[in-house]
Amino acid sequence: MLNLAARLPLHRKTLHTLMLFLAAFTLSTPLVSCGDGPKAKGKTFGHVNKKEAISLGVIADETNIDSAEKKYLGKEFTFKDLVPGSPDPINDDYSSKNKCGFEFYSRDMKVTLTTWLNTPPRWDGGNREWKRYLPHDKVAYSEVLKMDIDVCSSQQDAACTNQADSLRGWKVYFPTKNKCNFAPENLYASGIIAEIRKYESKSGSEWKVILITTGIAN
Repeated sequence: MLNLAARLPLHRKTLHTLMLFLAAFTLSTPLVSCGDGPKAKGKTFGHVNKKEAISLGVIADETNIDSAEKKYLGKEFTFKDLVPGSPDPINDDYSSKNKCGFEFYSRDMKVTLTTWLNTPPRWDGGNREWKRYLPHDKVAYSEVLKMDIDVCSSQQDAACTNQADSLRGWKVYFPTKNKCNFAPENLYASGIIAEIRKYESKSGSEWKVILITTGIAN
């Protein structure tokens, strides 16, 4: 049997080996925290011209669709004062590949901005009495904004819808542990307006804008 003096070097060697193993394990394990925030926070995707940003809410000041068409359709803008809504999925297949239209709102909720991500914009076309839109070939083959974070999945749909309801002061009926990857602070979206539409609701005139998205910053 080894005496105490003989055991001591062996003990130190074993302890040293254990410490090296723990260090290697710690470095190889992702750091996960309950406080992890939205994945887009502090990031910019594409190009965003913050210096020339205008409030999304100014579109609600337009009096008719003709004046709005002349001022906005086919032109490039950067919008600020955005409230994140939720993804507008094309279908389950596209959504699983992180392709969707993500909706933002003006702070007064009178303007909805759909920013198409990882896919060209899509819209219904149809009657031009209440909407104006660019020709299909000018939009369908446009360069798309690519985002490498999840914003289109069903999990994000639930998380972002809950966040939007909470921001509006509505009750959240189905809470989820997931967090919306867009935070409500310091949001910007840039792009060319592919469609603008005016419609009437119980609260008055509202607007919907579809963007050929060139950048998003949070």
